[in-house]
Amino acid sequence: MGFKRTDRLSDLIKLKALILVTCGPCGHQGRFSPADTLKFMGGDMAVSALQFRCSQCGSRNVVVSVDPESLLGVREPRDKPKPL
Repeated sequence: MGFKRTDRLSDLIKLKALILVTCGPCGHQGRFSPADTLKFMGGDMAVSALQFRCSQCGSRNVVVSVDPESLLGVREPRDKPKPL
């Protein structure tokens, strides 16, 4: 079992995962498409380098991470072996 890179926007696009942004002061959360974010920011960049502002309280004190629910949701069960 290996691992998948999730540190760049292009990695998240391949995995069909979302960006999760959580505001420190008020706890508001938002999920963003990495493809839309890549277009808006103008190029591939590290997820840790993204800067967001909370739409509820206006704070820039936010945590940017990969949404674990969307990351786990892309796993597909393997097909059962077909009998000979």
